[in-house]
Amino acid sequence: MLAMSKMQPAVGGVEICEIAEPQPLAGEVRVKVAATGMCGTDMHIYKWVPDIARLMKLPVVLGHEISGVVDAVGSSVRRVQVGPSESGEPHSLRSLLPVPPGEGAHLPPDRLSGRDPQRWLR
Repeated sequence: MLAMSKMQPAVGGVEICEIAEPQPLAGEVRVKVAATGMCGTDMHIYKWVPDIARLMKLPVVLGHEISGVVDAVGSSVRRVQVGPSESGEPHSLRSLLPVPPGEGAHLPPDRLSGRDPQRWLR
């Protein structure tokens, strides 16, 4: 699959490259991305801001704000199924939310405060 990746430790240093398609582990889901956005964190990575650079191990794929369709689920995932449209919140590994047709996705209050994030994928 194609991905925009930060490849070089300098301003810019971004390439569109072919990467292996990930397979979801037991508690994970895979989303076929239909759209992605670039946020402030991505721009800091692109500009190689020192506070971000020291945290990065290159290469790293950019564009973590996503929307798409679930196309695979891990063996222990119970609350998410293959097929529905989803969006991903960029600062949580457990952040998949259903997207009702014709509507945007929003985070519920408990998702923002960090209470019981694992319940979303049970």
